[in-house]
Parts: sequence; structure tokens; C-alpha cells
Amino acid sequence: MAQTKFAGIAFLLKLGSDDSPPVFTTVAGQRTTSLSINNEQIDTTDKDDSRWRKLMEGGVRSMSSSAAGLITGQDAFKTLMNIALQGSIKTYQLVFADGQTLEGPFQVSSKELTGEYTDAQQYTLSLESAGDIDYSEFESA
Repeated sequence: MAQTKFAGIAFLLKLGSDDSPPVFTTVAGQRTTSLSINNEQIDTTDKDDSRWRKLMEGGVRSMSSSAAGLITGQDAFKTLMNIALQGSIKTYQLVFADGQTLEGPFQVSSKELTGEYTDAQQYTLSLESAGDIDYSEFESA
């Protein structure tokens, strides 16, 4: 069986508009995107469990995502700055190379801006899930 490889350029973080349904736009000038899915464990082990840990289903689930790249214009800068300063929860979408998507509410947990004298201004944006995340797969015809 052939192994499928995907280019990082096709892993995108998109910000949803306030419309219903939202229209998604790729977050400004991304160079890197990352995703972490977390499942908090509930340990129910007791002395009768033969020294093997027992876990209960139903712990808190969360998702973290980040993007870093270049500020590509005044509009992108203003949008990212306002979202970070307001602490508002917005709808984001993560799109993978094979068409799978994760979509849901996220809050900016941190935003960093850097700018060297001889280089373009850059940003780093970290997001934390703030509700249910929907997963969908691309359906080919």
C-alpha cells in the first residue's frame, strides 16, 4: 500500500465571519499551523484493580491550535488585534490536505507580534477550544 504524504501548505487555519452560516477566510499569511487534541483522563483506580490503572470515559476534551506567519496587510493586522484584545470567541475551521475539517468556537489565548528591522512583521496566534468541535470528512463524488 502506498503511503500518502501531505504538504504543510494545505493545512490551514480559517477564521469564520459573523454571518450565518459563516464564511471562512484563511488567517493572514500563515507559514505554520498546528493542532493538539486533548482528552483529560479520569482515574478510577483503587486497591482492588490488580495494580492496573482504570480510566473512566467522559473526561474533559479540548483542542488547541496555533498559527504563525506574516502580517499581510492592515486589515489582517486589525482583525487579529481586535480578536485578541476583545477576548471574544469566534468560529474557526482547520482544513487538512485531504479535505477533512474541524470547526468550532475558539478563543485567542495568546498573540505575539514580532518585527525585525530587515524582515516582515510576523505574528503567532494560539487558540483554545470553547465548545463543541465538529469533524467532517471530504466526500468525493
